Amino acid sequence: MSLNIYSENNNIDSTNTDTLNIPKPKFPYEAYTEAKNIFFTNFENWIEKKKVGIEEGKQLHLKAALEDRAQKTQILKQMEIYEKKEMEYSKNIEIERNEAENLANQLSEKKKLKINLLSKRDELILMKKELEKKLSKKKEELSYKRMEKEEQIKKNIPELNFYENTLAMKITVLKENILEFGFTNINKEIVSKKYSFVIDVSNKNYKVFIYKNNLLTKNVIRYYIYD
Repeated sequence: MSLNIYSENNNIDSTNTDTLNIPKPKFPYEAYTEAKNIFFTNFENWIEKKKVGIEEGKQLHLKAALEDRAQKTQILKQMEIYEKKEMEYSKNIEIERNEAENLANQLSEKKKLKINLLSKRDELILMKKELEKKLSKKKEELSYKRMEKEEQIKKNIPELNFYENTLAMKITVLKENILEFGFTNINKEIVSKKYSFVIDVSNKNYKVFIYKNNLLTKNVIRYYIYD
């Protein structure tokens, strides 16, 4: 049985397959594939650039961290010395105060002696206050020096970048407080040949050595003192 639909102007027969043939939409596969390839190429390039930036940042951070650690060590040592002195003065003050009180109790009739002892205690208390002021001032000076050191590190970054880019300088931590500065691009005939020296920054007075066979040479090339 066939179904015929008629209108005044149209005669559509459901049995006619040409009449009911609806075109299917086409998906732009070629354009999608090209866009996908461009995206992944750009993404891979971005990843590579990020890797290079992270490696450079690690080197700079390592330099700053090593110098900062050496500076912190010196600051902590000086603070320990001043804290010990403060404790000694406080202990002496307490001893003197107790002695003054005992003497005052034993010789309460001698007002002059008591006044002298109390005066001595006041002098010791004043000395303690003066010491506290000096310690506070010294801490401020050490903090200022640290800020100056950090500012100097920032100023040195362009120079370090110049050595890295021109002489292919690379800093390697051989062991704790032992840094190797390696250079290439020095010998025009053998560009890959490496030149290096080693610095021992374990103390305030740091030394420059030659490093061979994983051992520091006995002879010091140079001897630096920095504050």
